[in-house]
Amino acid sequence: AEKTAFDAFHVERIEQLCADHALFVSVVRHPLDVAISTKEFCDSMGMYPSVLHEYIKKYPQPIEAFAHSWLDVTRQIEALCKRNTDTGIILRYEDLVASPASTLRNLLEFLGEKYKPQILDHGLSSTRQLGFGDHKSYSSREVHSASIDRWRTLPDFQVSSLAPHLNP
Repeated sequence: AEKTAFDAFHVERIEQLCADHALFVSVVRHPLDVAISTKEFCDSMGMYPSVLHEYIKKYPQPIEAFAHSWLDVTRQIEALCKRNTDTGIILRYEDLVASPASTLRNLLEFLGEKYKPQILDHGLSSTRQLGFGDHKSYSSREVHSASIDRWRTLPDFQVSSLAPHLNP
């Protein structure tokens, strides 16, 4: 298991290396919420990761660049799961937050594991860091919706200009 959002830019290579012996679990999130999160990440690091350089060159507004990167990556993830219907699943972040138990139950069923009601509490109470991931998730002890619908804070012109590209 591995959780690094930037690995999503390498879906085709990961599939080439792992398709015969891995299950693919992808969690997708509202594209504009991802764009806001990506901008905050880049601002905090004081740089843009190399996988985003082409997007920044092509789209001068960071939110626009990050939304288009989400679109490209999500299309690759969808294609991966269509090619690997038995070994690939896509979950929505918003579903995970709204209904963590049922979403987790579906995920564990896909993985061939049994759901136990205490698994969510155990995961949220653990202080172990199991690898590189979202640093904010390590300090959270509950499922919350603070990262959902942040896109509503964007200017209307930005949302309406990106919506035609992202909505399909």
